Amino acid sequence: MFDITRYEPRKLWSPMTSFQNIQEEMDRIFDDFFTTGKREGLVEAGWYPAVDVLEDTDKFTLKAEVPGLTEKDVQIAVEENAISIRGEKKEEKEEKGMHYHKLERSYGAFSRNFQLPSNVNREQISAQYRDGILEITLPKTTQSKPKIVEIKAS
Repeated sequence: MFDITRYEPRKLWSPMTSFQNIQEEMDRIFDDFFTTGKREGLVEAGWYPAVDVLEDTDKFTLKAEVPGLTEKDVQIAVEENAISIRGEKKEEKEEKGMHYHKLERSYGAFSRNFQLPSNVNREQISAQYRDGILEITLPKTTQSKPKIVEIKAS
């Protein structure tokens, strides 16, 4: 028999409500995963610097974001047909009497490797570091630069 005292009106299904609930749950999962540090029992994910690769007629340029590091914390190696950027961002030690409530910054060793194009002059590769950006200049060889051919009218 139907008990009217236990009757709950049916909620109408709405695709927007369902998507909103899914989005909220995904946000919670990502927040829990990425903001929970190893102090709370999870394995800390490694990090690697974001890198932009640019090209113009004379050179290639790699720009890597390495905030919080100095030029002594990063090593660049050119080996055969590749260039590697390695370093380590040391974790700050908790100060006495201070307790972390949230840890969002990443720490640890990183390594990025890039294959060099055949037209890079390996002997003239240079690098500079300023304001958390490591910029590596990879000059092109002279024979790889385009030659402009003038067309003569007859």
